[in-house]
Amino acid sequence: MSAFEASLADLIAQGRSGTLSQADFARRFAAVRLMMLLASEPAGDDVEPLVLDLPSGAPAVALFAGPEYVDDDYLAAAPHPIALTGRELLEMLPQGVGLAMNPGHADSLVLEPKEIPSFAFVALSPKTAQGVHGLFVQE
Repeated sequence: MSAFEASLADLIAQGRSGTLSQADFARRFAAVRLMMLLASEPAGDDVEPLVLDLPSGAPAVALFAGPEYVDDDYLAAAPHPIALTGRELLEMLPQGVGLAMNPGHADSLVLEPKEIPSFAFVALSPKTAQGVHGLFVQE
């Protein structure tokens, strides 16, 4: 199990099982090490991450627990992996973009763009912040 997988995949599993509240999931996400794929080598703060279309049609940045979660098609489209924390990702995520965590795997999680503001608020705020609902709803 990689260091990435031990964090993101475990958080998703704990959230789905109910052993981790949605607010605690958001807060812990901020500290989790993530893997993001880039279409080209990063140039300073400029990055071009792999962006997927969600079923709703909205764009979402693809995030992975580790290399074993990356499909070859994703790697062909964006061959430059970088590591970053959830906090770093949320601080640079443009408005109107969601998150696709471990896309294509059983332990995946999608956050629509409309869910990001409240998720980021709780993730980046002191422990008393609340306001994240419906993240682990099974469809």
